[in-house]
Amino acid sequence: MKLPTDFKADITLHLKEFLQETEHELWTLLELDKALIKKHPGISKKQAHGKVKNDLVVLKKLYPEVKHILNQLKSVEKEIKSEKKNVALDTLWNKCKDSLDANEIELYSKRASQMKESNLPDSNKYKENDNIFVNESDCSIGTTIKRHALKLHHKYQQNEPLSNRERKIMVAGLSSILDLNDVSVDSQLSLFTVSERNRITSYFLKKYRLDPKKMPKIFENTWIIVCNVSKSSVEPGQRYLRKLLATESLSKEEINILEMMKHFLDIMEDYPHLLMKESKKDKYTENDYFRVLWSRLFELLFSTIRNVRIKSGESVPIFSTNNKAMLYLQEANIIGFKIDARLVLDIGDEEHDLVALEVAKDDNDTKIIQDNAKLLREAKDDLNNLIEIVSTSYDEQVFTWSFQVSGEGYVLCANCHISTSHIASDGLYVSIPQHSFHLPMIAATQPLLEFKKTLEFLFEFKNHIVDMVAIINQNNIRRNSINDNFGRFSQNSSSRRDISLWTRETWYTPHRNEGKSSVIPSHLFGLRRPASLLEKLLLFSSDNEADNANSSVSEDNGDAYGFIKTQSGWYNKYTKEIHENHPLHDI
Repeated sequence: MKLPTDFKADITLHLKEFLQETEHELWTLLELDKALIKKHPGISKKQAHGKVKNDLVVLKKLYPEVKHILNQLKSVEKEIKSEKKNVALDTLWNKCKDSLDANEIELYSKRASQMKESNLPDSNKYKENDNIFVNESDCSIGTTIKRHALKLHHKYQQNEPLSNRERKIMVAGLSSILDLNDVSVDSQLSLFTVSERNRITSYFLKKYRLDPKKMPKIFENTWIIVCNVSKSSVEPGQRYLRKLLATESLSKEEINILEMMKHFLDIMEDYPHLLMKESKKDKYTENDYFRVLWSRLFELLFSTIRNVRIKSGESVPIFSTNNKAMLYLQEANIIGFKIDARLVLDIGDEEHDLVALEVAKDDNDTKIIQDNAKLLREAKDDLNNLIEIVSTSYDEQVFTWSFQVSGEGYVLCANCHISTSHIASDGLYVSIPQHSFHLPMIAATQPLLEFKKTLEFLFEFKNHIVDMVAIINQNNIRRNSINDNFGRFSQNSSSRRDISLWTRETWYTPHRNEGKSSVIPSHLFGLRRPASLLEKLLLFSSDNEADNANSSVSEDNGDAYGFIKTQSGWYNKYTKEIHENHPLHDI
């Protein structure tokens, strides 16, 4: 039985032509891989099997009651799970690599590990397809960071010492990541001139940095009042929030927002001993700091979003382990990245990571750099996993987040740096700094008012997660649901580009950090494509009315929260606005 030739599905079915031409008995993983290699020369095994999995889902929906078809599909699923033992499959992919740069990269790595630097093979012949250039350079950004990473990797294989930042440059480059978070003099950006750095940073920040909107007015005013009444103690602000929380008309969402504000005040009131470096920091683990200071924040932000949850305690994403196992095929008992906390979306029995978080108790430079190198790769792996779901329906709103918590100066675990990971072009990812803040430490009006920017960003962060979850769920439903017209999905995605072909594999630290055992991702550089198919990108260089209405109001009067009864309503001396009702009078 073949797929009908009159199949009119406007869906992502990557192997439609093969399935229409081939009897179902020949729908084996080996034959499916051959068909994908023919259709997409240069495709990696991981990319190919992602597409096969997508098609298996679709075919199960097309033939829900055709037993011999379902049995064949189950057979392919078993082959994917046991692919390491499939000799024919290994032979196919090894032959495929013979004609590609992927094979040359492996040879480069093996030869380089046995040579002195003076005899090192020339890495300058390798070029990436990102096609993003600075000024008139003939070397793209992706090519630059990867070539340099190869040179550092040679030193790593020779057990030559690398500084913390040299290692991070190697890690990021071998994982196809441009890191814009680290702007130190010896960061990855130091591979470019000052002029080039400025243009690269300006371009990507303009494209990907978020512009947080103001909080809803009711919450903005609430925070302003809290700040102004908490001049020497947070207790008045806490009391005001408790009274607001007693209002019966609040929704669950509104309650969570007010509780989040209260949480930041509670930290100053109840846990100052956790934040001071003079305390015995060894008494508390990093998980203790996350549980007390940070977990509550995530719970309040996302408890109302269905199937989204926080997972803490150094858990390991399954796809991280699988990806590392594919890189180190000869190793046993492979374990992927251990992440302090993850925000995950549950789809059926599968977890899909949206946010990765690492906690360092103090400001130890080595620990922070190592955590950042891990977060860069984990966020990129998370993004690859989501791209596999959305595939040709990719939306630029699909990107992943990382939170890095650390100490700063005399304070422990109070500083937080937030970044996002995006796929910018074919073979190039970019990590974007979005926002940095530290937990409020002092009950004083001005520091608390300045914290409003962080609250606004947290609103933006939450809104993006909500939007992204909707996109992912919509694509998952589309992938799993067929409407009454046989084989036709509800939305046409056939004209969209397949962004999964842009993805690249990630480099993982070898067992015991032994440089001689390190393996470079085989598809570090993409298949060379005709220049005509590539787009070359060169980086070249009402408030007054309120004031007038209340100009005669004396701000010396007013209740404990700054509210003054006027002819127009309740004027608040902190927000400078008129409220129709006093927010506490209905309680």
